[in-house]
This record gives sequence, C-alpha cells and structure tokens, in this order.
Amino acid sequence: MRETPITEIVPRGIRTTDRDYELDIIVFATGYDAMTGSLEVGKSADVLVVEGEADRDIRTLRRPLLVLVGGRMVQPTPPPPWPGPLPW
Repeated sequence: MRETPITEIVPRGIRTTDRDYELDIIVFATGYDAMTGSLEVGKSADVLVVEGEADRDIRTLRRPLLVLVGGRMVQPTPPPPWPGPLPW
C-alpha cells in the first residue's frame, strides 16, 4: 500500500498511484479512531476488492483481486479448502 497507495475513488473503481482497479461495488466499514473511519491519505484501512457481486455470490470473496490490511497491500493467498456440508 505504501508503494502504490489509493489516490481516489473514481466512477469505475479505485485509482492507486500505479493503476486503476475497475470495480462493480466498493464495500467498506468505518472505525471510530483517528487512523480509521474513511479512505483518506494518512489513514489505514482493511480493504478486500473482488470481481463480481459478493452480496449475490459469496464465492467471489474466495478470489480477491486486491487485499489491503492496515492500509498496506498484501498478496492474496488461496483460502483453505471448503470443509464440506455444515453439521446443522
């Protein structure tokens, strides 16, 4: 994230200093302290960017395009295998 920070939210997604990420939807949660609460320069954020509509197909969360943790970009790792049917 420090190498290619988010510079702005644009009509088709998110722009970093390196490139634009085209998105259908941006979902974020806000905190209540001085370092969180909004996507702004100088603040930190956890952001998960996926292709598709996560509210309609939760499986999109298993294929992240971009992951920011504490405002820093991290390499997405494959999720563990799905454990199968839940017991209830």
